[in-house]
Amino acid sequence: MNVVYQEVWPIQIVQPMVEVFPVPVVHPVIIPNPAPVMFPVFDPSLYAQQSIKRVWIVSYSWPPVANGDPVARAVLEQHSPQTIEPKHTVHCEFWRPPPPAMCAEVSGISRRIQDWLRGHEPRARREVREAANIIIDQWCRGNNDVVIHTCCIAGTHRSVAAAEMISRKLQEKMARNGDANYSIVVNHAHRQRQPLDPY
Repeated sequence: MNVVYQEVWPIQIVQPMVEVFPVPVVHPVIIPNPAPVMFPVFDPSLYAQQSIKRVWIVSYSWPPVANGDPVARAVLEQHSPQTIEPKHTVHCEFWRPPPPAMCAEVSGISRRIQDWLRGHEPRARREVREAANIIIDQWCRGNNDVVIHTCCIAGTHRSVAAAEMISRKLQEKMARNGDANYSIVVNHAHRQRQPLDPY
């Protein structure tokens, strides 16, 4: 225990024609010892589990899944984490489809499809941006594992392009924030490879 002495000046009482000089009175002031600061033990594995942010962006064909097709549902389940519910679904079936000639050559993994949608479908730009913001918002709330779905009719062009565009938009936003502690997994459950696709 530390003891610090502090000077306290009493009230001056001055009588007429009498000069009074203040005399300091010393009183002890008791200051308790500060409690020791406790720091948590650093566990690197626990820190890594809590800090890495992950997102799965999964595209699929909406009609067979909505109609309960067991094969389509099983394929979708293989491409998406089973224990995590999707936080958002981008319904690309309402987007304007790319030209048939382009669709016959490439799928949505091609920049040709993605660039066409960005240039001709305002909803594509808006909903891709919204999906990226939803992912970041979930991460900020402490939900480190997030699933986002994109769907269209065939699961080959618009939904695939949307998933790829969301991934790219998310990477741009995270780079602006200076945050590289995340991972993105993009899966296309029902995509059909087209003749000019690289894979």
